[in-house]
Amino acid sequence: MFNKRKSNACGFKPAYKGSKAFSYIEVLTATVMLAIIIVPVTRLLLFSTWGTRESTEYVLAYNLAADKIEQIKMLSFDKIENEENDIFTKEEADKIPDFHKFMQLYKFRYKLDFKFYDPNQGIFARTVTIDDKLDPYNTPPKLKKVTVNIYLKGSKKVLATINTLIGE
Repeated sequence: MFNKRKSNACGFKPAYKGSKAFSYIEVLTATVMLAIIIVPVTRLLLFSTWGTRESTEYVLAYNLAADKIEQIKMLSFDKIENEENDIFTKEEADKIPDFHKFMQLYKFRYKLDFKFYDPNQGIFARTVTIDDKLDPYNTPPKLKKVTVNIYLKGSKKVLATINTLIGE
């Protein structure tokens, strides 16, 4: 009667009797199905890597801000004032003339040796802003608002801000 050929696992019939090779359609179908699975998984991995890196930056930024708040709390009330960036790596310090003067001032102010930061922390800068206008009833003021901002060097994008009140 009729010569019926068996279909393979994908449902396609071989091109000729006894053929064990894949047809072009079978290969193309398998490739498309693989691409449909791999593309979203790859995007998921890329976005999770990006999110991990960004959250690591935020954690580092908040740790640097908290570290600065603790340093300021060690100062006497009258020595608390505005500051610019004090986050330097060893490589950055080598490029700055008279950096040793900064280190001497730092040691005099905080009674601590200046520590160089890791290269992964060197991407940040921090500023300290003091607002002593919060205490209108006392002259001189006995209360200061300390704001520490951490931002990426060169971009001024603020990543972390910590505020605290310090009283005399």
